[in-house]
Amino acid sequence: MREPGNILRIARLNPAYMGFIFYPPSSRYVGPDFLLPDGLPTHIRKVAVFVDEKTDVMLGLMEKHQMDYLQLHGRETVAQCRALQLAGAKIIKAFSIDEQFDFNTLAMYAPYVAYFLFDGRGAMPGGNGITFSWKLLEQYRLPLPFFISGGIGAEQLAGLQELQKQPLHAIDLNSAIEIKAGLKSPAALEILIDTLHKIYHSQ
Repeated sequence: MREPGNILRIARLNPAYMGFIFYPPSSRYVGPDFLLPDGLPTHIRKVAVFVDEKTDVMLGLMEKHQMDYLQLHGRETVAQCRALQLAGAKIIKAFSIDEQFDFNTLAMYAPYVAYFLFDGRGAMPGGNGITFSWKLLEQYRLPLPFFISGGIGAEQLAGLQELQKQPLHAIDLNSAIEIKAGLKSPAALEILIDTLHKIYHSQ
């Protein structure tokens, strides 16, 4: 999210989280003068997204914008996650998944993060809109809840039944509801929310 009016329109649909990208190379970068609009409901948790940023910079922006979580999409180390946690940050650590991904590496991070996020591997560190095979998550053995991301639209949501036995916490929607970079369609999001309700109420 980036545009004040768009943020407030999407907020009316009550998403659990909103993401704000603080990574300058991204086409969704919020920009140096970003300010959250007045009136954003406090129950929507705000997530600042970073890629290989310095610890003090992330903590400073977290405090400035009153962010609830830091989402780390780069090669952040276990030590950096630990330092951020000790400083009071709640971490969502993202990993790009493909057939070569070693799920054993996650155990080192687990004590220092609130959630993992799994998305499809692409050229960019996140935001590639690439859906990975959710069957790969059968290799996930940790109790820590996770987000799934990566080009998720209505067609992909039907496959959520594959994850019934997994600690799935949230679904990260982005490119499927995007009008252009950083601008989301309330109508498209409403359709996906309705689809999710139908899936879960039918189980």
